[in-house]
Amino acid sequence: MSMEEWVKSGRIIGDGHCSALIKVLPGNTELYVSHVTWNTYQSMLRILKKYIFPFRRTGVSDPDDINPGHTVSFSSYPGLLSSGDDFYIMSSGLVSLETTIGNGNPALWKNVTATGEVSL
Repeated sequence: MSMEEWVKSGRIIGDGHCSALIKVLPGNTELYVSHVTWNTYQSMLRILKKYIFPFRRTGVSDPDDINPGHTVSFSSYPGLLSSGDDFYIMSSGLVSLETTIGNGNPALWKNVTATGEVSL
C-alpha cells in the first residue's frame, strides 16, 4: 500500500500520543530535550503539576540536606496523580520521558536490531 493509499484509508499509525527529541550539542556541552503530546481535542485540558517531596538524606553530616530530586514538575490532566504524558523534570536536573515510535510498515522490522532496552 502506498503512503497516499495509507493516508486515504484513515488508519492511524501507532497508538501513542507523544513524541520526544533529544539533542546533544558538540563536545557534550549541553543536552536539549523536547516533548510533544498530540491527542484529541477533548484531551486539551491540561495542567502543570509540581510535587515537592522534602525527603532528607540519611548518613550525611548535615541532617537538613534534602535529596537533590525533591521537586518533580510534569504536565498532566485534572484528577490524575501521574503525568499521562510520561514527561517529568526533577530538581536534580534529571529529565524522564517516553516516546512512541510507531511503525506503519511491518516489513521494516527486519531492519531493526535491538541491542538493549530498559523495561519497567
